[in-house]
Amino acid sequence: MSFKQFRHFVGRLLGIRRYLFMAEPGKTLDLDALLGLSGEVPLRADWRAHASRLLAAHGHRPRRGVHCGACSADDLAWYAAAGFSQVLVFADASMAMPPLPPGLRVLRSDISVLRPHGGTGMRRADWERGLSEHGPEHGEYGFFNFSEAGCVTDVPAYAQVVRRRIRPDGAARAESATESAENGLLSLGLNRAFVGRPEADGYADAIYLRLPVVTMSDFGRNGRFGNQLFQRTYLRLVAQRQGAILQLPLWAGTALFGTKDPSPCFRPLPVVREETLDLAARRRLFAERAAGFAGLDFSGYGMLPAGLFAAHKDQIRSDHVFDPRLTERFERFLRPRLAGGKKLIVIHLRRGDYGYGQFFRAPCAWYQAWIAEQGFAPDDHTIFICSENPGQYRDRFTGFTVITADDLGTPPQLAPYFDFLAMTKADALAVANSSFSFFAAMLNAQAGVFARPDARHGALVPFDPWDAEPVLDQKLSPEEHARLKESD
Repeated sequence: MSFKQFRHFVGRLLGIRRYLFMAEPGKTLDLDALLGLSGEVPLRADWRAHASRLLAAHGHRPRRGVHCGACSADDLAWYAAAGFSQVLVFADASMAMPPLPPGLRVLRSDISVLRPHGGTGMRRADWERGLSEHGPEHGEYGFFNFSEAGCVTDVPAYAQVVRRRIRPDGAARAESATESAENGLLSLGLNRAFVGRPEADGYADAIYLRLPVVTMSDFGRNGRFGNQLFQRTYLRLVAQRQGAILQLPLWAGTALFGTKDPSPCFRPLPVVREETLDLAARRRLFAERAAGFAGLDFSGYGMLPAGLFAAHKDQIRSDHVFDPRLTERFERFLRPRLAGGKKLIVIHLRRGDYGYGQFFRAPCAWYQAWIAEQGFAPDDHTIFICSENPGQYRDRFTGFTVITADDLGTPPQLAPYFDFLAMTKADALAVANSSFSFFAAMLNAQAGVFARPDARHGALVPFDPWDAEPVLDQKLSPEEHARLKESD
């Protein structure tokens, strides 16, 4: 057990709350239960929009498709809109074909042609025979669509895109045939690029592309929410540059920001450890296209100097737009407290497991001094305190209206995320020496003032969130940490 892991374990025993356990591997937030239903009903055919997005993003342009199972008018309309010239439909002979959209040629064949041995599976040899009956150019069929849940099949080696119905909760993997089908796709280099929301029957739409994978098998175990934000951002840029699929487990951002990274299959991939790469090599991973960089399991923090991310500022911000239920609740709470044109000051007093190495507890007095130096006045400003126990600092800002996430009246497990949201909405932001608040500063497009604690100066200093180190490497002695804690 590493020292950091030991500290986290001790923190759990001591009941330290809020920030310490924000990153649980493979779990996300149930916002429907915490905030109420969003009112959005997931469509049965949501795979179509995501298929179009993935095909465009990765330059896949299949012109001939194979559809197995029931085929609806919406399916045919999507094929036509996506640019397919021809679709071969394998279905029961009794199935009525819907009207054909203009410009799309549809061929029809009985699905039993692919199942001469019975059962639900389709063998690669059966595909070759069944497709070859429709012309010598059958190798041009690059898109394979299986509309029925539980359909287990091999696919031809030239398949480029596959849509299947799977059980993302893993229950179906107990069936050896289903597991074999998954492994068969993986053996062809077809990797999960999208997994939709499970429906009542437990099945979800999944889309596989013939592309390599970039992943992080210790995501959620190598740092918490702030680290995950940097890790995913870094790996998303790497995957884009290397023409790969980013696969990650569920995390808080899946619910907060609607991220759509498919879950990993966790096949063994070459591990690239950040500590073995210098800064130039880490930058090359997302700045240069190289075959050796795709198909990797990255281990590290991805916390480059923010200036290296600056060219991707718009994309990074658009990737981290909060669920509207959170922003609406936050803004509704904030509106009367900013009446009359008041500005919002947000400060992050990181406590919890801080107090070792470079993770120093900047005293509240530094933030009080900064507010006075900036000339912020109670009549013109409201203060929002982000901290593990923000209430203990309310009385330190005499005359100001002071608010915290606890005042929103939401479930306590959401408080850290409202802290983060507040920092992205601040007009003046003073962070901690923390990746959590630094990333929030990167997302903040409206603040006119940014400040951070500097242990060498013993005060807050200005910084540019897009041209600074996310965490200052200012390691203090145990005695210095103790003095800061006592002065708080």
